[in-house]
Amino acid sequence: MEDKQKESRGTGCLICAAALTALVVLYVLSIGPASWIAMKYPATEKWLEAVYFPVLAFRDQFRPVEGALNWYMRFWIPA
Repeated sequence: MEDKQKESRGTGCLICAAALTALVVLYVLSIGPASWIAMKYPATEKWLEAVYFPVLAFRDQFRPVEGALNWYMRFWIPA
């Protein structure tokens, strides 16, 4: 009985960790469409800067990430 409970907890923890990881990845990737929204609707720019402040601060602190993230954000903005 205890083995099943431990296995159930382990599975639950694994699912929770996978869900949290997916949410973080989706949050970071959503900055691309957010760039498009900020470009199309300038009134949203300040709000989006606040929402994505952690990603933008990380980008500004780590040069290797800066180029890749800037490219990704520009990718979403139509020419």
